[in-house]
Amino acid sequence: QPPVARDRELVEELFVSCKIQVLICTATLAWGINLPAHLCVIKGTEFYDAKTKRYQPFPVTDVLQMMGRAGRPQFDQTGVAMIFVEESLKDFYKKFLYEPFPVESHLAEFLHNHLNAEIAAGSVSSEREALDYLSWTYFFRRLPMNPSYYGLDTSDPDGVAVFLIGLIRQILGDLQGAGCVNIGTSGPLAAAAAAGDGNAHESATSKWQSETSITAKTSKEVLQRKLSNAKVSPTQIGRIASFYYLDFRTMAHFVAELDDPRWGARWASWDADRKFRKVLELVSDAHEFAEVPVRHNEDQLNVDLSELLPWNPYSVPTWLPDSPHGKAFLLIQAYCKRVPAPIKDYATDTKSVLDQAARVLNALIEVATHRGLAELAAAAVQLSQCLTQGRFWDDPAWAQLQPRLNPRRSRVVEKDGLL
Repeated sequence: QPPVARDRELVEELFVSCKIQVLICTATLAWGINLPAHLCVIKGTEFYDAKTKRYQPFPVTDVLQMMGRAGRPQFDQTGVAMIFVEESLKDFYKKFLYEPFPVESHLAEFLHNHLNAEIAAGSVSSEREALDYLSWTYFFRRLPMNPSYYGLDTSDPDGVAVFLIGLIRQILGDLQGAGCVNIGTSGPLAAAAAAGDGNAHESATSKWQSETSITAKTSKEVLQRKLSNAKVSPTQIGRIASFYYLDFRTMAHFVAELDDPRWGARWASWDADRKFRKVLELVSDAHEFAEVPVRHNEDQLNVDLSELLPWNPYSVPTWLPDSPHGKAFLLIQAYCKRVPAPIKDYATDTKSVLDQAARVLNALIEVATHRGLAELAAAAVQLSQCLTQGRFWDDPAWAQLQPRLNPRRSRVVEKDGLL
């Protein structure tokens, strides 16, 4: 076992057996250890967020998890948790500790991808069906209960329905802009029914007889006037995003790059090294890597690591040393070149990045194939194989056939020309 892992186990054993009376650990370890304690002291409730470049408060769930270390039922009769906070936050934490907090929905933040998946599956093909879909969610239940939390100024059923229709229309527009859905010509349901459109008339009248939580409480006149009769259908890009569980912004990123009129000329002018670098840049710039953690002072570690690798990410204008996408770019390279992680956290981050990279690469292969870009698809396939084997793209073929060959033996084999 690695020495660090053994050291951690040893400290845990000593603390459980009461050989160590005081144990100091980071907030992250509160989720990863199961150590009982009589007294738990939380010294501060903020952490440094590299993305916003400022200190942010811990989520309430994290504070609860840390407090949960104290007074475990099977080990102790009582427990004491102490929280040190600024004076301005004292009342907030008192309220948080002694009064239950309502659980609010965050579905709206991720609704683009959920709706895209439903459209790709054929469950949603119109605004009305999207509205019905939302009526079965916790988001819809909480909306009239706490409207101001969700940016709504009324709890009236008609107002809630209009708000949701506007939200759905905005999301469908974003998905269309990303190339994930097609939206047909539209008009109000009432206008289409008056013009003699039988399908629209059915949607506007008889289908309301199958009431949902929204339609039962909302004026039918409002629904017919506000809802569009446009048909929504998935594109191949949307189906790929749904199949690989990718964010619609990742697909928008791929589409924007490949639709650039200069793409073909640029690709043709690049050598093999530049082409593989571009594929890795495309993958690393995916939205899935926007949450790669860049901790306090890791920007300098990223710069030092970039000097050991063939491709420096900071030639990309939008990537700075504290960019999560730049860090993903570095970690994938370091894994393929077998460069040791500077600290243990980087090893954990590498595993997370590789898990995401496999899905993003497979999606890029399918997008390139769909658009007839054979060379890009072939380069992405080879890069995918590099991640599987833990080798760089220009490593000799024999090295890719021997993924478990350690570096010392690799040098011997290469020097003696055994393969």
